[in-house]
Amino acid sequence: MRVVEFDGAAVKRQKKIGAGKILVVFYDRPPHVVTPEEWATRAVNRYYSGDVRRRDVVRQPQHV
Repeated sequence: MRVVEFDGAAVKRQKKIGAGKILVVFYDRPPHVVTPEEWATRAVNRYYSGDVRRRDVVRQPQHV
C-alpha cells in the first residue's frame, strides 16, 4: 500500500487549484495550499505491506 506524506503527515488528496497552487488535504490536519516546488521537495511516498490497515497508518494518535 502506498501512502503519500507531506511534511510527515498523510495526505488524503491533492488538487491543482490554479497557476502555481496545489491544495493539499490531509487526514488529520486542516487543508494547506503549497507551490509545485514545495510539493516536489517535501512530498514522500511511503510503502507498507498489504496486511497493514490504511486507518492505522494515516491517522495520528489523539493525545488525551
